[in-house]
Amino acid sequence: MSIIINRRVRIGLVFILFLILISILYINYNEYESSTHPLKKFEGYETVAYVSFYTSALLKPNPFTKGQNVTLYIIHEENVGIPIISCVVLKPNYSAILGSSILRNTSIISAYMAKEILLNINGLYHFNFSVIISDEGVYNITICRGVSNDSYLILNVTKIANIANKLSSYFPGTYQILVKIVYENSTAYFPINYYRDTFQILDPDYHIKILKYEKIPITFVNVSKTAYPLNLIDEYYVHFYSYPNISSKINYTVLVNTSLGTLVYKEGSTKGNFISLNVSKLYNYLNYLYQKYSIYSPSYTVIINFTIKAKNYTLYPFIVLTDNNGILTYSIYNNTITSPLCISSTTSYNPFNLTYSAIPLSMLFLILLFTKSKIPSETEKTLSKLKKVRKLVIEVNKKPSVDRVVEVKSIDDIIKFAIAAAKPILVYRDKEVLQIWSIDDNTGYVYSINS
Repeated sequence: MSIIINRRVRIGLVFILFLILISILYINYNEYESSTHPLKKFEGYETVAYVSFYTSALLKPNPFTKGQNVTLYIIHEENVGIPIISCVVLKPNYSAILGSSILRNTSIISAYMAKEILLNINGLYHFNFSVIISDEGVYNITICRGVSNDSYLILNVTKIANIANKLSSYFPGTYQILVKIVYENSTAYFPINYYRDTFQILDPDYHIKILKYEKIPITFVNVSKTAYPLNLIDEYYVHFYSYPNISSKINYTVLVNTSLGTLVYKEGSTKGNFISLNVSKLYNYLNYLYQKYSIYSPSYTVIINFTIKAKNYTLYPFIVLTDNNGILTYSIYNNTITSPLCISSTTSYNPFNLTYSAIPLSMLFLILLFTKSKIPSETEKTLSKLKKVRKLVIEVNKKPSVDRVVEVKSIDDIIKFAIAAAKPILVYRDKEVLQIWSIDDNTGYVYSINS
């Protein structure tokens, strides 16, 4: 025996039970897939390699700084009495004009007149020498080198002038011709200035300087801080260590970034865990370049770039040194490598959970087999259609009285006529019949349903 229930209620119950069944099956399927295929969940980033830095410095002793005293030895430079007598050997055409092939006691000579410059170094008879053309440390080019068994050196004027002129096309200025003399483990330099095809020879009574390697002890204070007074720094150290451990030598470059551009001050490599930088020498060199080329930069920073290999990773950290009103500070950048971190997770699948689907499945089976939708009566169908035109519907207590009555077969005909004629639909009920009327010119159109 089937239970008759409202059609809409029956459809709603079937739909709800079907959704519950699908949801239970879908959840079980996901749990089964998770148990057989681990899921990776993004948890953020982890640091896989990094470089840590700290600094130290050797400061001049002062009452405000406490630290470990360190004694260093510097090389003392001492003048020795070795005079150099210079003269100029002229080219043949100028020798004929001046009546002499050699000019003595002259300080300035044009390159197109001179053939050679002859240097007589009194007191030295066996020494090593080299001739270097220099642009104040920017360029240092060795023209020639050798060993002299007497006290004379001959400089080829044409060769030197050609090299200096090529350099001046890129960097105009004054160049120095340095005659480097090495004698008994001592080194001396004799300078000759060159500017625009003109050699300037120093005083004939000039005495060269010999550098003696005499150790003179100087005491400094070794401290490790984040900021240092510039006027007290002698040597600045950057210490570093990495994870994983450093696997090869470290390359570094010291750059000076100014408003005019970037200068490569120093390049090098180290196998240790620190590098040193003579800060006072660096700043003096910059000031010297500003004066030489008549330029000015209101501010500049020092950047130290590193290339550090730590096992399978290569890091490119850099440190920026800044002069803050006479206080040297530093900042560290790009010293870590990160990698996405994902965690694999698995869930255990319990086949028993699938039995929960039996509840909605059983209920669905019962509803489909033991229930039927209630079939609406003709009266219910008619009233349902009238609800769609409820604005035209009027219920009356008395049966309409007309001269002529026309019975129609369908409620749809009454509705169409009422809409087309713009007439109301009259609903009359009693215990035996339901009548739907629409009246036009004393003619009534009626659709009747027996109760």
